[in-house]
Amino acid sequence: MTINHLVLERLQLRYNCLIIYSQWMGKVSKQLQQFRRLNILLQQSKSYGGTVTKGAMKRITRVVNILCLYSKERWILNEVIGKTVKHKLSFITLTITDNTKNISAQVAYETLLSKFLDWMTKTKGVKAFIWKAELQKRGQIHYHITTPSFLNWKEIRQKWNRLQTQAGYLDDFIQKHKHNDPNSTDVHEVYKVNDLTSYLIKYLAKKESHADATTGKIWDASMNLKTAKLPSFDMINDQHDFLQMANDNDLIESIPRDLS
Repeated sequence: MTINHLVLERLQLRYNCLIIYSQWMGKVSKQLQQFRRLNILLQQSKSYGGTVTKGAMKRITRVVNILCLYSKERWILNEVIGKTVKHKLSFITLTITDNTKNISAQVAYETLLSKFLDWMTKTKGVKAFIWKAELQKRGQIHYHITTPSFLNWKEIRQKWNRLQTQAGYLDDFIQKHKHNDPNSTDVHEVYKVNDLTSYLIKYLAKKESHADATTGKIWDASMNLKTAKLPSFDMINDQHDFLQMANDNDLIESIPRDLS
């Protein structure tokens, strides 16, 4: 539905809702373009300070919607319970075992996470994922990874503990327990969650500050998720009338707020 020759009313498809928004089709001033570029640089600089900025929150929300929208349910064999179950997304938690010192986000990324992600993508063929760094109560960093790929929990644990061993983060554990296989990982399904996007955003976009321990990125996603676009199209009169009728008859819920 066209408002005037410079503004279009558009629809954007999300995982569990439709967004109606107006898009300016006219020229953008050089001053506004410069302001937008500076704002992007500012948000990027804040992303290394241990906090999830408003801009980062929007980007996380967008990639979560894309991940959920394009991830298909399928049946897989769960070796833990010995049954075939539905699979949509895996939620992986990776914990650093070292209790002698807290590792900064930058060092943990270089010694552990970057190598684990390389293994996931290059060896196991994982194509899409989102990761987030958080602090435990003891002050040690840990990671959440969400992916539509199904990975064997034993392989995840073996790879993560091998990386911890190489980095020296299991030295104290090995000395005490005489082995290098701590319970440092967790994998579970999230397909049973009713509001999948809200569930994931709750974990991936927490706003607490980690500035005391993080000196690097606290979240990221695979390039295909970051560059993908949510389906959007121009709104026509019939669609506008149908949505208005559905809203008037309480067939849909209208939430007049900024969800972008």
